[in-house]
Amino acid sequence: MIKIKKIADVLSWFIILILGFLLIIRWHEIDSNVIIHSGLFGDFSDTDLNKELEMIDVNIKAVHVLTKLFLKDMRKRNSGYILNVSSAASFQAGPLMATYYATKAYVLNLTEAISYELKAKNKDVSI
Repeated sequence: MIKIKKIADVLSWFIILILGFLLIIRWHEIDSNVIIHSGLFGDFSDTDLNKELEMIDVNIKAVHVLTKLFLKDMRKRNSGYILNVSSAASFQAGPLMATYYATKAYVLNLTEAISYELKAKNKDVSI
């Protein structure tokens, strides 16, 4: 069982990386990007751990990996824009959606930190 899980994890990362590279290669042809996300509601101790880990994969890991991949290319060209979508939930936690609030806070803080780094280096890349 553990080996299957590790293989699935590696395959998930492999798919994210391939998607990222394909998007970088063809980014100028992309008109829109839509991700449909279903939230998890309930007390933190009662919500499904696997669904929460999937949410973390989408809201944190995928955002982190794709931002890094695109940013490297944009910094080389010294131009580009990245729009990471967070939520009002990133500013203040609330009940019944702890994992969602936490993942959105991660996106907000990651994006702001990268923005400060880019401004300090006078790069013409906006995030």
